[in-house]
Amino acid sequence: MYCSESCRTIAYNKRQKEKADNPQPEVKTMKEEPLYIFENKEFKEVEKITTKLKGEDVLLIYCYYRKNMTGIPKIKEISEYIERQNIDDLYEGGRFEEEFNKFCKDYHAGKIVINYGGN
Repeated sequence: MYCSESCRTIAYNKRQKEKADNPQPEVKTMKEEPLYIFENKEFKEVEKITTKLKGEDVLLIYCYYRKNMTGIPKIKEISEYIERQNIDDLYEGGRFEEEFNKFCKDYHAGKIVINYGGN
């Protein structure tokens, strides 16, 4: 309770000034944006015509190579690009082993998204 309306107004203005001078940090929940988003439908089409996409890690390998292509390439262009790659370079002793391992960590951490809609 305040003794008068003017005392109440003075106290209110003082609190507002203190808030402005000492702002509280905003608490934000930051959701990381994905590094890459790939379409499962595109992957399935590429997988049908690409001989190098065989075995357990086909989706992972597809995503690793697909990230290097910008825009909206045609399925045949993606397939031809992957066919020109030496997949052994991704594994132990390969020249892209370290980069591929980092990509795998990002992939398994959910930083790479596969869109399964519209199959």
